[in-house]
Amino acid sequence: MFIWDTRYETMAQEEIQQFQLEKLQALINRLYLNIPYYKKIFTERNIKPQDIKSLSDIKKIPFMDKDVLRLNQPYGLFALPLREIIRFHSTSGTTGKPIAVGYSKNDINHWAELVARTLNAVGVTNNDVVQIAFEYGMFTGGLGFHYGAEKIGASIIPVSNINPEHQLEIMKNYRTTVLIATPTMALNLANVLEKLNINKNELSLRIGLLGAEPWNEEIRNFIEEKLNIKAYDSYGLSEIIGPGVAFECQYKEGLHLSEDYFYAEIINPETGEVLGEKEEGELVLTTLTKEAFPLLRYRTRDITSISKEKCKCGRTILRIERLKKRTDDVIIINGVKIYPEVLSKIVSEEDSLGDKFEIKVSREEGLDKIEIDVEIKSGSFANVLSDFIKITEVLKSKIRVTYNIESTIKLVESTSLSHIKKRYKITDLR
Repeated sequence: MFIWDTRYETMAQEEIQQFQLEKLQALINRLYLNIPYYKKIFTERNIKPQDIKSLSDIKKIPFMDKDVLRLNQPYGLFALPLREIIRFHSTSGTTGKPIAVGYSKNDINHWAELVARTLNAVGVTNNDVVQIAFEYGMFTGGLGFHYGAEKIGASIIPVSNINPEHQLEIMKNYRTTVLIATPTMALNLANVLEKLNINKNELSLRIGLLGAEPWNEEIRNFIEEKLNIKAYDSYGLSEIIGPGVAFECQYKEGLHLSEDYFYAEIINPETGEVLGEKEEGELVLTTLTKEAFPLLRYRTRDITSISKEKCKCGRTILRIERLKKRTDDVIIINGVKIYPEVLSKIVSEEDSLGDKFEIKVSREEGLDKIEIDVEIKSGSFANVLSDFIKITEVLKSKIRVTYNIESTIKLVESTSLSHIKKRYKITDLR
């Protein structure tokens, strides 16, 4: 059994709820006093901080979503003056301007603690050599896992997201024992290992901690067999803190959510109604300890359910089911979030193309492929091959610049997609 902080990870449910209520009440007082947006919202709804007398009273507070975050960028929702912000990260910005996320010194320490829990839960120790294949920079993945691994005392190789061939070379030379990456990177490593005819037993790997994109048991089994490791899931959001929000333990029966740091709700995404235990809905998170950029009732758009049953590992904190889908139309391709609205803008910039397109997603050898079928306007082309090639290359180039992914573009006749009721259709064959 690997438990980093038995005081909080095994706390009785009654104690957890009392702890959360005290943290929530302190948080709401601080937001009311320090953030004009919250004071305005509370005043409009005739809510006073002292009205929050139980955890269920949180329902009186409206939800927060990404649109509100954008309207208050860059610092409108910061609860501390800039002189007390020691780190900035941001979201990807693929649907508009990136959302700035600030951290205080305590936030960074708490983040390291959360990631240390994540690593410890799957058996990572100070004897391990940890290879972090997440991007370092404004994305939270690289540095988030870095400081958690340092807190545990592991040896860190900060390779970032370099190509799989170089990853494998470093992995062999440094005798890496733990890989931290996206499932897509792990799949790429497995495929390159096979193509280069490298025996998996030449590696020292034993654990893979994977996240930042949905993946299923089939992919887990493939990665475990090809890389000779145990693969575990983790969950985080840049807006909330980054990696470390929830994590699997060695029993792989859901992801443990650190309730001393976050208050979780499951809601009906259509009505906003709070749902009960084991009912599937949208995950809503409140940051209980975040100082610089705290969020109340943030809608993650991720679909899951909650279980409060004690885990076989001994933890009493709630578990969320592995995340497989979202409430919006976001498509994740090899770890990259693709927004159909952005593709729609790219298509609309070409005068010769029609109003409708279909996004087709498939998987080959464990890797995601994306094809976009786009209607052409009647009479736009003289049916010359060079015209078709030119427009497809323009689209592929714009998608590559926007998302750093390769795509297949197929131009179809002007009436081919008339059955599509909205501007686009998503066909996911994975």
